[in-house]
This record gives sequence, structure tokens and C-alpha cells, in this order.
Amino acid sequence: MRRKRKHDREGEGTKFTLDRKIFSSDIWFASPWKLKIWIYLIGHANHKDNYFMGIPLKRGQLIRSYRRIAKDCAYKVGYRVKKPSLDTVKTICDELRREGRTEQRTVHKGTLFTICNYNDLQTFQKTRTEHLTEQDKNESNKEYMLKCFERFWSEYPRKVEKKKAREKFLRLSLDEKRFKKIMEALRTQKESPQWKRDRGQYIPHPATWIHGERWEDETAPISDDEPMKDFLGQSLN
Repeated sequence: MRRKRKHDREGEGTKFTLDRKIFSSDIWFASPWKLKIWIYLIGHANHKDNYFMGIPLKRGQLIRSYRRIAKDCAYKVGYRVKKPSLDTVKTICDELRREGRTEQRTVHKGTLFTICNYNDLQTFQKTRTEHLTEQDKNESNKEYMLKCFERFWSEYPRKVEKKKAREKFLRLSLDEKRFKKIMEALRTQKESPQWKRDRGQYIPHPATWIHGERWEDETAPISDDEPMKDFLGQSLN
């Protein structure tokens, strides 16, 4: 296990973003200390509501003393450590406040910094892991939908234009409950006089049935002793 080095910072392993527009902003052409302190404040601001030493903080806030900022923004030149003076840190923080980059309030632990427009500055795109997780989920859902379609196709009595029917089926928002309803409606309609008439001549194409969500149609039950009639009212028995 790697030993934690003295210069390791809290929040190691988390990420924050910097907009490329920073390279053309006024702060890029300001003093190196100002740029470093600004990036330091953005990077250490809470990315979600949290607590710091018992003090509630919102997303985009952090508490630091000027002395701590000076220490954390130091750098080495050989064996020498260079860091900004407390007056420099205070002056820079005042400038960031006047420029509308931060809001500041003194608390007993130091200064409470609020990064203005933090949500706009930290608009994360999805990470590769999140993309892969979503991709796995989509692939799993597609596999489930394909299995459901094959079950539907095996029971649908008019097997025409399978590719078109599959495309329509895969566009459905489907869960187990809805699929069960679809299959129950299909089995009911298969036994209807209209579907059995003239060797299934009036059975709709599967793609048409799916697109029209025909499983929502109401099918009136017909008793065994009730004569079947065509659309002109003539008996078919």
C-alpha cells in the first residue's frame, strides 16, 4: 500500500473541471498567485452538500484560512519553499470577491468562500465508466426486448414483415407488467371471430398491430350460443 505523502491533499481521487475559456480570461493573464489560488478554491470547493468541522456547507462552498491557502499554494525550488504572503492571499481574495467570482464571509474557522456560478463551472460530462454502465444497461434492455419480441412473434398468427414488426416492437417502453398485458390481449384477440374469419384474412399485420397498440382494444366476449355476424349483420353460422 502506498504511503500517504505529506503533500497529498484532501479529496484525492475526485475531479473538477476547468473551462477552456480560462485561457482567454483576464485571470489567466493575472499574477501566477492569483491564478493558482483561484484554481485552488474551485478544486477544493464541495462538489455536494457536506460538513466541515461540524459546519454545514453547500455545493460550491469551502472554508479556509488565509494561512492555510498560503501553505497549500506553496511550491518548491530546490530545497526552498516559496509561498505567497498572507497580505498577498488577502489581496487576491478581495479581488476575486470584487470581480464576482466568489462571495466571502468570516467564520470562526476561517473564511467561508462561495464560488459564484459553481454549477456552471462544474458541468461534468459523463465519465467513461458512466457511459459504459449506461451502455451495459441499454444492451441488457435490448436483449430483454428481443427475447420478448421472439415470444410475441412465436404466438402472433400472421407472420409477415418480421423486420418491420421487430423495429416497431423495440421502440416500445416495456416492462414485465406491460408485456404480460400485451400477450394476454394477443391471446384473447387470436380467439376472436374477426381474427378467425376467412382463414385469418382480417388479422392485422404485426407491425400495424404493434404501432397501433392494439392490445388496448376492447374485445367483447362472445358466448358459444350467440350467432356470429359480419359487419352487415348477417349471420355467419
